Amino acid sequence: MSMIVQCQDNSYIEKLKETLADFQEKLKERERELRKRKEREEQEMERVRLKVRRKEAVTSFQALLVETIKDPQVLCDF
Repeated sequence: MSMIVQCQDNSYIEKLKETLADFQEKLKERERELRKRKEREEQEMERVRLKVRRKEAVTSFQALLVETIKDPQVLCDF
């Protein structure tokens, strides 16, 4: 009788180990996905920042150009 219980216990322990291994693998996969998502979001934010900086540079240049057209002496003041 004790041998049957021993076999059942071993079987149960093996199933628990398999379940734990599966869970750990799923957890690692989830962590990888979250890291990838975070990296993509950071890259997107950097693209947005660059776009804003370019737009600000263009706006600044246009304003300088308008001032230069109005008063050519503006460039000499720099």
